[in-house]
This record gives sequence, structure tokens and C-alpha cells, in this order.
Amino acid sequence: LCHAADHRASPGQDYDSGEVVAEFGAGILSRLFGTEPPMVANSYHYIEGYAAALGLKPEQAVTKFLSRINAALDLILGQAEEKQAIPEEEDVA
Repeated sequence: LCHAADHRASPGQDYDSGEVVAEFGAGILSRLFGTEPPMVANSYHYIEGYAAALGLKPEQAVTKFLSRINAALDLILGQAEEKQAIPEEEDVA
């Protein structure tokens, strides 16, 4: 979900940064909706690998791409709010 939102909100980005955005964004969504990613340490190491490919530490990568993470989450959460605001169609009998 975060991959798709990032591609839509920030098209044309490189693969490695997209992985950082998607993984961190997925962790935030998990926390927002009351679930915890099963392997938080795995997420850290996953981000660490892609951050290293970019010449960054994990913390630097997340900070660098924070605006993209925010844009992806805004898109996801904004669409969720829009769906909730649409009233159910009444049965016409």
C-alpha cells in the first residue's frame, strides 16, 4: 500500500529510497491502527540495507525521506477518510 502511495505521490523516485519510504510508512500505519509489525527488528534491518545502498544510516534515510513518507501516508489516510464520509446507499424497494 505504501509503495503504491509513494509512486503516486512522488513519481520517478529510485528503488532504494522507495523501499525506505514503504517500510517506514507501513510501520506507522501498523501503529496507527493498533497492530504492531511482527518483526520490528527486521524492519530496522530492512531499512538499514536500503539506506546503506544510498550511503546513509537508517536514521538519516528516514529523516531524508520524511516528506515522502508523510505524502504517502496523507494519500492513504485521506482516501480512507473520503471513503468513510460517503454515505451508504439506501435500499429502494
